[in-house]
Amino acid sequence: MCALSISILALGAASAFAAGALPTNGNIVAGSGAISQLASQFTINQSSQRAIINRGSFSVGSGNTVSINNGSVATLNWVTGNSTTSIAGTLTSTGSTDLFSQNGIIVIPSDRAVAGGSFVASTRDTDNAQLFQSGNLQFAGSSSGAVSNQGAIQSANSDVVLIGKSADNSGRISAPNCTAGVVAGDDVVLQHANSGLQIKLNTGSGDATNCGTVAAAQAMLNAAGGSVYALSGNNGGLISATGTANINDRVWLTARGSANVSGSV
Repeated sequence: MCALSISILALGAASAFAAGALPTNGNIVAGSGAISQLASQFTINQSSQRAIINRGSFSVGSGNTVSINNGSVATLNWVTGNSTTSIAGTLTSTGSTDLFSQNGIIVIPSDRAVAGGSFVASTRDTDNAQLFQSGNLQFAGSSSGAVSNQGAIQSANSDVVLIGKSADNSGRISAPNCTAGVVAGDDVVLQHANSGLQIKLNTGSGDATNCGTVAAAQAMLNAAGGSVYALSGNNGGLISATGTANINDRVWLTARGSANVSGSV
């Protein structure tokens, strides 16, 4: 089931994997900073605590690099165009990075996204004002966009969360000190608490699948809706909770329909 969902997404996104791909039409709509490009290197130097950048597209071609120098704070890249966001090269940030695209987000095998802070990839929208205040974040939308990690996504000091109509991991997700989540639904709330990041699904339906490796202090595979005919939470890979003093070694496999485990937890 995991292989099928990945092949469909890859076929639809094939046009975005070109070697020359880099983000386009960057417009800083909140916060401040500078954007530059030199050959295959695309750099964002952020000078504010948080920044929101609207883009026509956000893809990283094979062999290309996007570097976000945002200290220990957050940058949101919001895709306003119609293309799928594909990471076929390297995306790095010193702080937190959020990618929003209703059209779908995919990390290609053997390539990676590395963040010093949190990394959130979502095909559901949130309100700009929420991004500039601490506390809960609500993601809502009804697009058919999927989020897929076939490569490697890593956060050194915070959380990694994939949110979409469907969400799957066949690569590696690593958040050794915090929470890693693969989440499918139409209305998702991320709530920070003393016990770590909590993920709440309110409405919608979706399919969350793990055929790869999820390694984190707290690991979550969450799907809303679903049925015995379309399994809502599917784990055929390895989910490992390493635990910290605050997270307490927790693994969550949740679905309103059914959750199927054929791999290791």
